[in-house]
Amino acid sequence: MFAWLWDWSATPDSGARHGLISGALWFLIGTSIGLIMSNELTMPDLFEGIALLTFSRLSTVDVNMVVFGFL
Repeated sequence: MFAWLWDWSATPDSGARHGLISGALWFLIGTSIGLIMSNELTMPDLFEGIALLTFSRLSTVDVNMVVFGFL
């Protein structure tokens, strides 16, 4: 059923391809967290009762995901 996926990922340049896909996914996740942070700046009561979604905690997560996820 998924034999094409195995053939696609077993080519000699698959390491580079997997690195690019991984970097793109980490970038998308990190920028999504950045979007949550920007919403929190415009609507401060959005995540009022959730301590894990404060701006200071999300800022660190956003920077680390975008920078180190790319690497």
